[in-house]
Amino acid sequence: MSISERDINEAFLARRQILLQEEIKCSVQDRISASILYLNLQNNSTITLIINSGGGLAVSGMYICDAIRNSPAPVHGLVIGDAHSAAFDIFQHCDRRLCYKHARLMFHAIRLNDLPLDRDDFDDHIKEFREWDDELLRLFSKKSGQPLGRIRTWSRQERYFGAKEALKLGLIDEIVMPKRL
Repeated sequence: MSISERDINEAFLARRQILLQEEIKCSVQDRISASILYLNLQNNSTITLIINSGGGLAVSGMYICDAIRNSPAPVHGLVIGDAHSAAFDIFQHCDRRLCYKHARLMFHAIRLNDLPLDRDDFDDHIKEFREWDDELLRLFSKKSGQPLGRIRTWSRQERYFGAKEALKLGLIDEIVMPKRL
């Protein structure tokens, strides 16, 4: 008997948990956002977003960030592997940021893919993405307590952080041990 992805997601939802372990794109954004809305319809108890993702599309990630930011229920992020790029952005929007001790985090400036130069509204898109990137960096600075200049430097470097270093720098709130089933 094989277990389907749907069965897995339903089992997590029953425990007020959402699993994010794939590339962040429109279909994933739809599932994560809908899951947050669904759990909020039930009650305002804590939701745990379990993350192991190399990132993905910035726009899809920002929509998930909006769902977290507007959730009446607190959303706790738990990185069990990687939280890179858009997954890092999502993680930083969580009310509480937890990691397993071998988790790895990475962030960088928003990347523009598939934006043709000959679009009439190209400059408008560039301006919007710069504003989003500045908003993210300010959030990272505020939540971590790190100076904005240091956050900008790390963003340009595509900097990686282990859990211990991330805790020391304020990029996570706590290192937790996996619970035995």
